Amino acid sequence: MLGTMTPRYRFCLALACWLPLAALGTLTTSDVSTRVAELAQRPVGDPGRVALLPLYTQAQAMQEAQAAQQAELERATHTLTSGPATLRKLAAEYARISHAEPRDELAQSLGETPAADLQRRAETAVNERAALENKLNALDFSERSLVARPAEITQLKAEVFARISTLESELSSLSPGDDAELTRARRAMLEAELGARELEIRALNEEQRSHSLRLEISTARRRIAEQRLAIAAGRVSQFEELLLARQTDQLRRMQEDAARVLHEPAAVDPLRLAAALENVRLGEMLAVLLMEQSRAVQARAQYSERRRGIAAAFDRARQRTQLVGTSADLGRVLVEQRRNLPQIKSLQRLAGLSEAALGRVGLQRIEIDEQLRAAHASPTATPDRTPASSVDPPPLDAVALLQLNALRSDARQLLETLDETQTSCLRALDSADLELQELTAVVVAYRRFLDERLLWLPNTPPVAPQFFRDLVAASHWLLSPANWQDTLGDLRRGAARGWLRGSVLALLVVVTTRARKPLRRRLAELASKVNDPARDSLMITSHALLIAGVLALPWALLLLLGSLLLSAGDANSEFTSALGQVLARSACLLWALHWWGELLTPHGVAVAHFACPPAAAAAVRLRWLRLGRLFVPCYALATLLEWDGNLNFQDSVRRCFFWLAMTSALILMAWLTRRDGVLHHELCQRLPSSWACRARPLWTLVGIGAPLVLAVLSVGGYHYAAVELSVCYLQTLLLLLLAVLLYSLALRWLQIAQNRITAAGDGGLAGAATRRLEMDDVAPDFALMNARARLIFRNFIGWSAACALFWIWREVMPALGVLDQVNLWNVAIKDAEGTAHVAAITLANVALAALIAAISVLAARNVPGLLEIALLQRLPMHRGSRYAVNMLVQYAIAAVGFSITLSTLGLRWGQVQWLIAALGVGLGFGLQEIFGNFISGLILLFERPVRVGDFVTMGEMSGRVTRIQIRATTICDADNREIVVPNKSFITDRFVNWTLTDTVTRVVIPVRVAYGSNTDRALNLLLDIAHAHPTVLQEPAPCAVFQSFGESALLLELQVYAKELNQRVDLRHELNTRIYRAFAEQGIEIPRPQHEVLLRSAPPEPRLK
Repeated sequence: MLGTMTPRYRFCLALACWLPLAALGTLTTSDVSTRVAELAQRPVGDPGRVALLPLYTQAQAMQEAQAAQQAELERATHTLTSGPATLRKLAAEYARISHAEPRDELAQSLGETPAADLQRRAETAVNERAALENKLNALDFSERSLVARPAEITQLKAEVFARISTLESELSSLSPGDDAELTRARRAMLEAELGARELEIRALNEEQRSHSLRLEISTARRRIAEQRLAIAAGRVSQFEELLLARQTDQLRRMQEDAARVLHEPAAVDPLRLAAALENVRLGEMLAVLLMEQSRAVQARAQYSERRRGIAAAFDRARQRTQLVGTSADLGRVLVEQRRNLPQIKSLQRLAGLSEAALGRVGLQRIEIDEQLRAAHASPTATPDRTPASSVDPPPLDAVALLQLNALRSDARQLLETLDETQTSCLRALDSADLELQELTAVVVAYRRFLDERLLWLPNTPPVAPQFFRDLVAASHWLLSPANWQDTLGDLRRGAARGWLRGSVLALLVVVTTRARKPLRRRLAELASKVNDPARDSLMITSHALLIAGVLALPWALLLLLGSLLLSAGDANSEFTSALGQVLARSACLLWALHWWGELLTPHGVAVAHFACPPAAAAAVRLRWLRLGRLFVPCYALATLLEWDGNLNFQDSVRRCFFWLAMTSALILMAWLTRRDGVLHHELCQRLPSSWACRARPLWTLVGIGAPLVLAVLSVGGYHYAAVELSVCYLQTLLLLLLAVLLYSLALRWLQIAQNRITAAGDGGLAGAATRRLEMDDVAPDFALMNARARLIFRNFIGWSAACALFWIWREVMPALGVLDQVNLWNVAIKDAEGTAHVAAITLANVALAALIAAISVLAARNVPGLLEIALLQRLPMHRGSRYAVNMLVQYAIAAVGFSITLSTLGLRWGQVQWLIAALGVGLGFGLQEIFGNFISGLILLFERPVRVGDFVTMGEMSGRVTRIQIRATTICDADNREIVVPNKSFITDRFVNWTLTDTVTRVVIPVRVAYGSNTDRALNLLLDIAHAHPTVLQEPAPCAVFQSFGESALLLELQVYAKELNQRVDLRHELNTRIYRAFAEQGIEIPRPQHEVLLRSAPPEPRLK
């Protein structure tokens, strides 16, 4: 309720609340200052000083603030009273300076001024112009601040009213029963602040009343500054023209003297000839330099005028967006301004030319300085460029000597003029370059401003009944015979003027049309060579791609011919000019359409070279060409026709063409991405477990949703946004097709290399058995090579496509700046100095965090594999060590990505460390087994007691380690069963690692021979068999021993060593087979198990009676 009261009523209410405290009295400014001085004299630890000094100090500061607010109030009041008179005075001053002395009168007044004085006055004029430019920039900034001031005043008033309510509540809560001195100090502080706030409200109200008047005064001052700047710029131009004219006259006189010497009928002595030639050279250099300076001055004036115009348009655009908000008229105006802005590349090119000119003039100045110093050091010396001669020149008469001295004097004057001109030229080039940089900065800022808003602004009215009336009128205008008659006339004039280029294009159309049948036969010949190791190569596919491009040319060249003839006819009508642009864009789109269509023919690259099913390719080609031939003209008409003079056409027919184009794209994408379509069927057949097959709903949503959303945007009036996004969408589709083509080419090259290796292996082997054994050894290498090559191809093409995708959508990125205006929450962040400040976390931060997380996931999945292929497998490392490095790299990438994601969301380690610590303790008790397994997994990767590929035995389980993950390790046993073992078991339990330090293992084969056999011969036979086997290692050497006497046989034992663990089973089988065969041949008996049962008769037991 206090907020609805007037300031005076609230003040009275506060006074009524203070009546119990009136006995304490009200402190004046002098009283407060006296109390501050008294308290400052007390000791530092005095309780009264500690309690009272801050209150009185703040009261003193608030009394000073009252004086400042009173001054602001008086200034605003003075503006209201004296503002009209100030405006009249400024208007009179503007009228007075508008009638400055004309340029002709200024030229007459400076006509007889000496050159040095004229140069000095020119430099003064340049400095005045720079000062006026700075003043104008300051006035522009002040005016922009004034435009935004009303919103700031409203916000400030709300804050001050809230503070006044708080102060009144605190004053009313003061109690007389408290400490009198403390209460008096606190009341003094509150009264002083309340008075300052009341004066601030009054000053803001007066400022609000005088805002329009102050804005008019600021505008008038800016106009005066602009007029003065124009006058100053004119004066500078006049001075520069006068200086240029004088230098030109001087140059002309010196060149005439030199030419008179060169054209004398009698022979001229070498000294005068060399001096005259040197003067001619210096004169030409001065003429070029003067021309360079003149161009720099003109360029600076153009840059300055263009910059001021764009800056003014920028200010108006900001004001309109703040006042109007969103409207179709505003969007249309901003789109037109966006199109008329200079291109950044052209400005950068001009900056490069300016930098080159600066370097060139700087080098010339060094040369001129050297010559000038030499001329001053020896005034009568012969020029350096005098041709060398062994014959002394003849003596000169008085006239020739006088002429030589005049030439040398002219040379010195030319050098001095060159030095001065180079200084002024460098100054002009620097000024032009600085103006160009400012122009570039304004253009970049304005372009970014427009790019951030244009996609969110409508530029055409939504579809309404008026739309259909405009559509009918625009259709009549489009089909008007007058427009087409003008087009035919321009076409005839273009054929007459550009007949040479037109003839060349027409000849190309005829040649490519007549060559279609031979080229198709050539495609069939190339298709017959595919998969033939003797003739197949990647050049065949490249040749087929080139032929497909030539087959797609005729219609595109015909449209390009029409565009060329229309542009050559100097089209004066808007209709003809736009039609030429439509034909040019249609030619490019039509060529791309037909080229992809030629790839899908029966002998095309997709079917014959990439093994695409012919039926699927034919179905895709049919719909691609049918819908594409509707899409190409409609899209070209919708995106390139700029009918500035016919808004009805711009808002009606163009949008209809755009809707037709998006409809055709929608139908094609719906057919391609449907579940029972040929594309999805072939993809699932070839790659049933790939992410591309599983993500069909996502492709369907993107493929169908994008054209639908673009059409809806155009219907709703956001036609500019729809067109810009459609261009990026179309380029993205072409990029995906190009990526698929490159990946298919890479796989084709891989297949060709594999076929050649296989064919070479087949030709070099003799027997079928040997060939079969060799192929068994090579096939795993082919599989590994294919897997590694595909991984490299996918990553290279995928990341390249991602970079290209960012490049395509870079123009749309500034529009996402609107996400930075949606605040979600605030976080307190400390800078390097420890100062805390509040930062807003916006929707843009969330989107960036999601992007970083996605990139981190992709990098964690793909970078370790690339690292192993590119680096680790080339190092002398065990397979398990490489696996450990890959897992650690994957964990590191995931940890860094997670940290950056949290940092983007405003979560620093200092803010979440206690939460993570508490969470870690809680999870440590609740999920201690999981955490134990996780830590054990890290220990396994670092300490490596077990590695991927090791053969381990744990209890009754034996098998090879295939994976070591965060929680568990996978073991594959002999039955091909995957056994998941928690990582903690490898740390706390005992296990056997057969291949930790060495893969050599011992194979023990027990052998039984009958009693009575020759054991020495049997042991020697065992050793011979072991030495003869190729798998048995000779070091350590095989060993055969007589172990013990068995129950029914003598127990022998053969101990051999195998290099790899996977050789044990085969080695045991082969050795047992050979031992059995050798013992049978040598007559050594291998007894069967025997059991002797001895039956003994026991005496009959006595029978009891």
